Amino acid sequence: MTQEESDITEIIRVDNGESDNFCFVHASDLHLGTPFTGIAKINEEVAAALREASLEAFRNICKLAIDSKASFLLLAGDIYDGPERGASLQLNFREELAKLSDAKIAAFIVHGNHDPVTSGWTAIEKWPDLVRLFPSKTRTEIYAVSVNEKLIATIQGISHKSRNTSDNLAVKLFKPSVETFNIGLLHCNVTGVSEEHLNYAPCTRVDLINTQLDYLALGHIHKHLILSGSPDSGEPWIVYSGNSQGRSLKPSELGPKGACLVKVKSGRVQKVDLLPCDQVRYLRKNIDISGIAGFDTLYEECEKIAYDTWVENGKRCLILRAKLTGKTSLYKELRSSNALDEVIDKLNRDTDIENSFIWWESIENLATPPIDIDLLANGNDFIAELIKTAKNPDIPDGESLRDFYLDQVCGNKNFLDIPRDFADRISEILSDKDTLADLIDKALYAAIDMLNDDDGSDND
Repeated sequence: MTQEESDITEIIRVDNGESDNFCFVHASDLHLGTPFTGIAKINEEVAAALREASLEAFRNICKLAIDSKASFLLLAGDIYDGPERGASLQLNFREELAKLSDAKIAAFIVHGNHDPVTSGWTAIEKWPDLVRLFPSKTRTEIYAVSVNEKLIATIQGISHKSRNTSDNLAVKLFKPSVETFNIGLLHCNVTGVSEEHLNYAPCTRVDLINTQLDYLALGHIHKHLILSGSPDSGEPWIVYSGNSQGRSLKPSELGPKGACLVKVKSGRVQKVDLLPCDQVRYLRKNIDISGIAGFDTLYEECEKIAYDTWVENGKRCLILRAKLTGKTSLYKELRSSNALDEVIDKLNRDTDIENSFIWWESIENLATPPIDIDLLANGNDFIAELIKTAKNPDIPDGESLRDFYLDQVCGNKNFLDIPRDFADRISEILSDKDTLADLIDKALYAAIDMLNDDDGSDND
């Protein structure tokens, strides 16, 4: 080993790539074994597909690495969803890594907050030849990858020691003395990037830039983000691959999920592409039902949107949450009966479509009656005052609409008597400004409808 290679823990030899031109795959947050609670109570077939989805997504990632002739695969933590890992799941994970090793593709893995070192991360005794797992140490280990006896890259990483890791792991990375393309592999929370994720292994962009590495392959945030880097600049690439399989209808879990295919030429990243590997895709849809006057037409519109969405998303399995919008004469029927639930039930009765499925998780009615709200607001009656109050509530100076309603609802003494899980759900809904705005509009139109109802027979 030369003096320049003194930082290197081990040199890993692979077959794919050239010293001046190679590619690798960066993935994270596989969350193998995700329980996907809730839907199992409704449809066992959909639940069964979800239980296999995270593993199928990983199989797709490994296939992507093989088909792309990647030199190596990076896995940036949270391989498993939690400490309850079945033997079958672990064996399947190892089996896919063995396929990579047989194809002379290396794999490098760090542990995250869901699979920390101290939790007895795995019961696998012997890993395939080209798999390396980074431990949790003060000084990171560094592996070099070579093709035809020439180094093409170094990879260093450090794992979470415990689930509640609060240490800044980024400051433990450093530029090795060997002159090649240098990569850091971390599961961390970059300050200011996301409020949805807990602040484990916190660091800043400056911490990552100061490592002087060429590519920082990150995990933990479930959305694909490029925080730094472009082909024409000398700045380091700081990239979250996002999770490989959506897990819910939260904003960070929606849309395409997969892995990053990173192409390197002459020591510089040329391209970072997120390539979909997900098996089941979560999506939210707004459905404009303006002019729709019957449930038959509503059902047909939902069916059409579902089919078109399925085609647009590569004919993969879909879980949809929808909102009905627009002005419709069907408003009263939607508000005062169980008809919408029956529409959902009929849509979900036959979920299969060409070896996949489309499952409607919910359809919320935010459609409005065919009235001119602006015209009503200009009147001199109670309805006009109601509209003005709803649209412009008397909020104390310096207080946001969100905080105002949180205080009005959650600050009420009766709120303490509500079951905890229900109270938490109310707080969560009121904390989302878009959901809060929808609720205000929904309540306003319901109130106007009841006030305009002469005999009150349709009141809820």
